[in-house]
Amino acid sequence: MRLAGDVALSGLTRERAPAFFALGARIGRVRRTAAIAGMLAQVAGGVLDASDRIDHYVELEMHLNGIPGVAVSIVDFGASPVVRAYGTRNILEQSPMTVDTPAELASLSKSFTALAMLEVERSGALTLDTGISTVLPELDSGHWQSITIRDLLRHRSGLRREHDFLVPCCGSPGDRDLQVAVERLTRAEPAANAAQHFSYANSNFVLLAAIVERFSGMPFERFMERRVFPALGLRRTTLDPRQAQDWSASSRHEWHWGRVRVSRAPFLGWYGSSLVKATARDMGRYLAAMLDPAGSSSRLPTLSAEWWTGLEPPYDLGWSVDEPDWLEGELVLEHTGDIWGANTAVVLAPRRRTGVAVLTNLDAGRAEPIARSILAGLDGAPLSPPQRASPFVRPDMWAIAFLVGSVALVGSAIALACILLVQVRRGRREWDVGPIRTARSAVLCGLGVWLLDQFFWRPDMPRETLPSTVGQALPALVAATAVLLTIVATAGMFPKSNK
Repeated sequence: MRLAGDVALSGLTRERAPAFFALGARIGRVRRTAAIAGMLAQVAGGVLDASDRIDHYVELEMHLNGIPGVAVSIVDFGASPVVRAYGTRNILEQSPMTVDTPAELASLSKSFTALAMLEVERSGALTLDTGISTVLPELDSGHWQSITIRDLLRHRSGLRREHDFLVPCCGSPGDRDLQVAVERLTRAEPAANAAQHFSYANSNFVLLAAIVERFSGMPFERFMERRVFPALGLRRTTLDPRQAQDWSASSRHEWHWGRVRVSRAPFLGWYGSSLVKATARDMGRYLAAMLDPAGSSSRLPTLSAEWWTGLEPPYDLGWSVDEPDWLEGELVLEHTGDIWGANTAVVLAPRRRTGVAVLTNLDAGRAEPIARSILAGLDGAPLSPPQRASPFVRPDMWAIAFLVGSVALVGSAIALACILLVQVRRGRREWDVGPIRTARSAVLCGLGVWLLDQFFWRPDMPRETLPSTVGQALPALVAATAVLLTIVATAGMFPKSNK
């Protein structure tokens, strides 16, 4: 293990990765299974020391799930903070993942936005109980009157996931303009009695970013770069994709027709709810600032020593709030981040003063289980056995199913059309317009048109937000379904002849 100041680096580095995977390629299936089983026993049984157990555990998770790169930050007050990196940041370049490689945080960005909101509140310009209709006068209709900034922070505004895509994204005009976002969200109709019901929606934090921008008098991203990230001691955390690339940011990866490839999906989210890029080293500093605001190097004076005592379940200030059984009912603050090509998680046990952040560059859904397992194992408990993610969480498996379904539907449509044509030529079917028959065929044709409209022409659900493979396969399935419905509708207008 190589030590660098307060940072311990180990794991599947460039030097170790070829030997690790070459071993799996050389040995047979039975021996490979036995080797993995033996490593699992060592990890779970505590045969290895704590550092090696974590290394082996993460490496097995990567091996089982095809994850190219992982970075882990561990803060346990009373012990030195540990940051590790494993694997590669880009499978094409085979460049190593390091503790200073920026990665997309996705929805982990929300807790940073909450801190920005607290900074604005500290200026005295507003409070968290200020109504958003007085802050954003564009939202002055009746259903916004009772919604406060605190409701946005708790996802209790009545906004729903379906409202997120009112906000432009994916390179469309105004996709980084928070004023445009507010104007577009005026079309949303939040649910009644919203403050009584939790409903997770990214658009809540988009509105918070707009409030920060409006009251600070500077663009949201500049406020974060000047007032939040430096105050937390974060040196390679940014909202600027060009800056992240200059720092050799990790590429995102997806399962693409059975193989892991660099993702080309353009969807990364919106200001406020996503788009922060950070290194594992910076996430270690962030964990320390959250767990011990007074004792850390943070200069952000917005948090009290035990700020978490006032949080309201199930969600508050950018954190899910729970007392789960997997940590013996202790208070846990956590959040995951998921976009096509990256999966991240942060788990804090504030009363234990422990926290874990896991950054991965594949959307395998394993960041949270890894973070939970490491956190629970910091007191010496066995780590959870590494697991292979369900194939159903892989978008390309759904894409393959969509393609198979498309072929089946097209084949059925062709067969039905051929049968219909033969029967019409032989006089077994004849054109017959009747009110019931016409109405039934019209409904089927209308359903086909509706499907095409929802997928191809609906502006508030851009296809760019889909995973790459699903974005390629789903149009085929929709089109094939529409074709089959049209053929069935046509067949309905040619009933069997009584002659």
